[in-house]
Amino acid sequence: MQDIKPGLEVVVVTAHSQYALEAFKVHASGFLLKPVGLRDALDLLRTVMLRKYSGLEIQETPQKEKRMYVSSFGSFAIYTNAKRPRY
Repeated sequence: MQDIKPGLEVVVVTAHSQYALEAFKVHASGFLLKPVGLRDALDLLRTVMLRKYSGLEIQETPQKEKRMYVSSFGSFAIYTNAKRPRY
């Protein structure tokens, strides 16, 4: 996923706490344990946003954004710009 969209923030959300260490080994931006509380989700979102956007310069010319959608229900698939699955 990082190859498709460098700088992508990935948050692992699961009901299984044993995956926390694995999530951080692959450099996930965060980990939320289900059931996710609103306060925990907001705190993590604030942390990720501060890390990502602190000290960021505003670009004068907007660049075309690559969009990505990941589906893990049923079979795993990654879509980019609403096109057929890439993986």
